Amino acid sequence: MISYDYSIECLLVDQPVRKIAKAHEGAIIFTEANRVKAKCHNHSLYLEAVSNGVDFKCALVNNDASINKMPYDAFKRIGILKRRLVKQSLDMSGFGAVTLQTLGHISEDLKVSKIRGLTVFHVINAPAMYHILLGHPWIHENEVIP
Repeated sequence: MISYDYSIECLLVDQPVRKIAKAHEGAIIFTEANRVKAKCHNHSLYLEAVSNGVDFKCALVNNDASINKMPYDAFKRIGILKRRLVKQSLDMSGFGAVTLQTLGHISEDLKVSKIRGLTVFHVINAPAMYHILLGHPWIHENEVIP
């Protein structure tokens, strides 16, 4: 391919590269050998996090989630008294259009790498493939790009 006139557009090379290079002095020419092969990176992003002195190895970052979630098992694990749970339930849509109601929410100190701050989690009583889920609120507040 040949990039020309500082344009974003590239041309496909049908002729031998040497002939084109002579005709277009100063052109940058890329061959198939220069092409970067895309690596499959469709895996979920899990981070390690610490809350209330408890390590979570599976903090899922999900930019499709509109709230931060914490399964009730994780809530119990960090030793928060149930009376600290603000009993303000929220209806959530889950997989297969199943509606799930949260138990309430808590504000908890969360540390992820060098990022530390108070984070609101909606507590759910459902099995999950993560210890905590960090959604839009956490991503945007901390200016993180997943």
